[in-house]
Amino acid sequence: MGAMYTFDSTLISVQAQAIGAGKQQVWISHIIAAALIAASLWLFSRAASRFPDKTLLEAMVYQRPAAGRMMALLFMAFIFFVLCHDIRMMTDFSNIILLPLTPLVIIALLVAVTSAVLAMGGLETLGRMTEIYGTILILAVVISAFIISKDVSYSNLEPFFEYDLKGIAQAAWLLLPYFGEIIIIPLIVSFPAGTSFRTLMASLSLGTGFLLLLSMLDLLSIGVPVVSKLMYPSHEMVRQIRMTDFLDRFDLVLVGIWLPTMFVKIGYSIFALCYGWKLVLGSRSGRPYVPSVALLAFVCSFWFFENAVQLVDFNRIWPAYAIFFQLLLPVLLFFLLRKRKKEEALPPEGEAARMPGS
Repeated sequence: MGAMYTFDSTLISVQAQAIGAGKQQVWISHIIAAALIAASLWLFSRAASRFPDKTLLEAMVYQRPAAGRMMALLFMAFIFFVLCHDIRMMTDFSNIILLPLTPLVIIALLVAVTSAVLAMGGLETLGRMTEIYGTILILAVVISAFIISKDVSYSNLEPFFEYDLKGIAQAAWLLLPYFGEIIIIPLIVSFPAGTSFRTLMASLSLGTGFLLLLSMLDLLSIGVPVVSKLMYPSHEMVRQIRMTDFLDRFDLVLVGIWLPTMFVKIGYSIFALCYGWKLVLGSRSGRPYVPSVALLAFVCSFWFFENAVQLVDFNRIWPAYAIFFQLLLPVLLFFLLRKRKKEEALPPEGEAARMPGS
């Protein structure tokens, strides 16, 4: 779940800029960004270990009614922005690559409605779809790597021992907020005692590994000068795949696999927001919030981002905002949820495995 949440949108959103900055050493930038997020996940897991079988949103709201609700709203603001960004990014990609004659509003509305329907099904439905389409996407990426390996040029790695520290740091800066989106998982999913950090790190490592694989394939098959000027380098790389005369548009197959995973990711974000509103407002169910959240995200996706170019330019400043939510708030949460002498009782049964509030 966490690997797919990190992997899906990063696949087409920031790879070109990261490779353009880090060049041949972009793999170091992936490791740096993942290491910083791993520190946040450790803080999340330490906080979660104090409340086994509870989500962190549950813990912060019930353990600290006032401060916890304020912190929950901050995390929800971050998730809402990621939701709007993903809707607009998926809309622009579909319009540019698949449906150039279809109005953007129609595409965005279909994305929002489809994802809202998935969110209504609850976390179990989203999880099962992740198991199906996430596994298929991973297999497709691995197969694509084997197919295109014969067309790579290792000269694109030269000069291998030339390290541009400023470029590596800039690439890590660009990648950081996308890797950090994984923090949504401990907020809405409960873990048995002692398993949260191991599970989260496995998800982060898997997502980082496949993103690094795609970045290196882009670099080896296309080259830094060309990749850095492309809007969707991974799509261009896959377009080079030809399977005899039977299938010369293999990219359409992969896009058809990737699109459902993006619907699921957006569904997770809608679910998280409705689940958060349920806890913050003390509602019995979060289901009634789903249409409103999806509609508001649909509108704000056009309000926040004017066009696809603005989405790309925003990657340069987005880390400055994301650091607060992904690196600083986890520190505050760690201290906010420290045990007191007189612990307040939490509800006896966790709520993370159901539709928000069902």
